[in-house]
Amino acid sequence: MEVEGLTHVATYRREVSASKERVWENVLDWEHLPWLHDQSFRDLEHIESGDWGWRVELLPASAAANSKKMSLELIIDASESRYVARTVAGVGEGTEIWTTVKPVDAGRTDIEVEFHLPGVRPEQTAALGGALTTLYTRLWDEDEQMMMLREARLAGPAGPIEGTIELGTESSLRQKLPLEVELGGRPYWVVELDGELVVYSAICPHILGPLGAPGPGGRIQCPWHGYQFDLRTGRSCDGRKRRLLPAPELMIDPKSRQVSLRAG
Repeated sequence: MEVEGLTHVATYRREVSASKERVWENVLDWEHLPWLHDQSFRDLEHIESGDWGWRVELLPASAAANSKKMSLELIIDASESRYVARTVAGVGEGTEIWTTVKPVDAGRTDIEVEFHLPGVRPEQTAALGGALTTLYTRLWDEDEQMMMLREARLAGPAGPIEGTIELGTESSLRQKLPLEVELGGRPYWVVELDGELVVYSAICPHILGPLGAPGPGGRIQCPWHGYQFDLRTGRSCDGRKRRLLPAPELMIDPKSRQVSLRAG
């Protein structure tokens, strides 16, 4: 397509291993931009959002701290098969990036991205198109990994779990920490906090993102949207009112010092 007053500098095409539902969910998810895409964006401020799309202000990751924020908007086209991301103000003002979404089958979707820029001289076209293609390859790589894991988690076991897993002696277990284990088809972390063995869910309660080992102070953070939790209480520590998902009970036999996790 051609956009009046702008120069088409490149078209990027790929197939992603995610359903149409996951792709559109991702498109409307402005919140992940400075977290999942922290190599590209930071300091996001949400302006407004809805089924129509969203508007935010943010900085490129490489921008100086005192730089003026970019104002971005994403609007779903009336055809509901494509959307446009516009730079309303800031670096790249006037740029329009049109993306067409076409389902291939239940688990694959074709993506076509067209880059339209203002004020481009002919000799700049190849370099600008190449830079945007490289950027969007990385962004869609990151998005695809998130969408694939979310799809797998949604297809995983539902409801309460039952079962027991043996983790060995307490002394041998402490040498392996932090340790990720699986029980009932779900992942958990076993860690040491203030000398005590603690177990918690490795799945973020927000949209099922991956939680890793804790940082200083017993805090854990989801890499998809930055949700933070206090491992001591299981509560959110960023004001977003979430709690860690339930975890199995950690048991230590008083005589053998064998450690096990038990659920149900």
